[in-house]
Amino acid sequence: SYLFLFGGIATLGEGLVLLLFLRETLPGGRGSTAERHWAQFSAPFRDRTFLLMLSVLAGGVVVANQFGTPLTLYLVDVRQLPLSEFGYIYAINGALVVLMQIPISRWIERTRHYLVWLAGGTLLYGIGFVLFGLGAAFPIFAAAMIILTLGENSTSPIQQTVVSNFAGPQRRGSYFGTYNATANAARAVGPVLGTLLLALGSTVWWASIFASALFVALLVLFLRDRLGSRVERGTPGAPKAAGA
Repeated sequence: SYLFLFGGIATLGEGLVLLLFLRETLPGGRGSTAERHWAQFSAPFRDRTFLLMLSVLAGGVVVANQFGTPLTLYLVDVRQLPLSEFGYIYAINGALVVLMQIPISRWIERTRHYLVWLAGGTLLYGIGFVLFGLGAAFPIFAAAMIILTLGENSTSPIQQTVVSNFAGPQRRGSYFGTYNATANAARAVGPVLGTLLLALGSTVWWASIFASALFVALLVLFLRDRLGSRVERGTPGAPKAAGA
């Protein structure tokens, strides 16, 4: 019970820090007063290229969310991993996120090849799940978690950047709202789909997740050839403002 209490207090503290110290990044005095609120709200749904990218991002979220309930059930119920080793494996994830998230994010920002990183990170997720599926000992599971966490560190900061570059400074609220609603739906679907696949057999589960990760990675690279300038630099291709 103390663990959940600590989590609640930490979350509340994070919210207070964001409320008190995070400043608005929208440039002042540059809004379009002629554009109606409904046009702003519906802009993401009229942006076909964004909807296409959004579907790909949702697929990546489904893959990433196998990390939760499905992977836990697999390691504990199928592989009969001792709880102590299970804790160490997830501790590896936490430690690598703390140590490597910021350096990797800075590296990504220097290269600005966001979609290459997104594709590579998604593929690392898939490789990690393959190792979990084929492994039979703690060292293999630890290596799988390292690879999976590298995928997490490579993809998690990019999705927000991709959405921001699609939206531009004036439509970030509507674009991020659409993205968050879609991502939350994918987060709900992912564990359900994963447990259903796991019920068909552990091999079916990890092979399906790897195939999905590979498919998403290839789609990302395909879209990069067509949307690279808009997604990676936030330049041409944005929809015209209503009434412009």
